[in-house]
Amino acid sequence: LWVAEGSTDYFADHLLLRAGLIKPTAYFDALADAIEATRRRPGRAVQSVSEASFDEWIAPAGHRAANASVNIYSEGAIASWALDIALLQQTDGRVSYRDVHRLLHQRFDSRRRGYTAADMRAILQELTGTSWPGWWARHVDAPFTPDFD
Repeated sequence: LWVAEGSTDYFADHLLLRAGLIKPTAYFDALADAIEATRRRPGRAVQSVSEASFDEWIAPAGHRAANASVNIYSEGAIASWALDIALLQQTDGRVSYRDVHRLLHQRFDSRRRGYTAADMRAILQELTGTSWPGWWARHVDAPFTPDFD
């Protein structure tokens, strides 16, 4: 779910920016707000985005939610952003997170089965020529806070 829902949040601002509906300053202001919200959420040190995806239907509410869990939308968007940056850095800008989603939509449309974490990692390897288990373990399967600085 963090991929499906968090990526939607991540790409929404991209689409507005690319369409000229918001200015770059508004995009970066929204990104700064998302970063600050992530920094303030204690649950980010407790729960990973993959765990949040699994637990989405039994997620805690109220103060417990902020202290013990992450949100698949906001944290999924941050994880998507981190993956996009990693892809762009590793490939000198040749591959982006959009390329990953393009292949996901080609291979796993609504009439077929859903995709798994293994499917995502296979696409990452296909696009970059390298495997991603270390990155995935640190950023998806474990609680993480990106190096925002």
